[in-house]
Formats: sequence, structure tokens, C-alpha cells
Amino acid sequence: LEKAAQNADNGAEYVRIGQVNMQLSQWEPAISAFEKALNKGVKDKDEVQFNIGASYFYMKKFPEAKAALEKVGGSSASAKNAKNFLNNINQQLKMR
Repeated sequence: LEKAAQNADNGAEYVRIGQVNMQLSQWEPAISAFEKALNKGVKDKDEVQFNIGASYFYMKKFPEAKAALEKVGGSSASAKNAKNFLNNINQQLKMR
């Protein structure tokens, strides 16, 4: 799958790799795959950016999660989800 992703014109294959890693709770490999997808010019940048933020969130790396989620724009479902995660992160950071 990694070979196919390297040879693909866009980042869709890396998105799939990232999603599989997320399902396996393998957060760092997921982030790496999503970053490669962004570098390849994946179409839905907001969804990928959200997945990066969510992966950091589940690793309890809240500052990194917040930075990633703040890059999600627009009025997409990803943007709404990012806003919910950001609210949760802000609450987590206040409790520290």
C-alpha cells in the first residue's frame, strides 16, 4: 500500500493508510501518512487536517492537536468536528 501511495498522483492512498492506522490506534503512523497526503496535494485538506488533530488529541498532545485543528476551515463537517474538539481541548488545558 505504501508503494501505491508513493506512486499515486494525489494523496488519497496516504489518506487510506492514515485511516487504517487510526482504526488501529496507531496515532503516529497515522499522522505521518496524513502529512504525506497533504504534501501530495490531497483534495479534502480539511478532513486530513482534522484527522491529524484528532490523532494528536487521542495521544493527549493537546497543543499539537489544537494547532492542527485550527487549520481546518470552511463550514464542512470536518470544520464542525474540529470546533467540538477544540472546545474539548480548551477545557482539558484549563484543568491542567
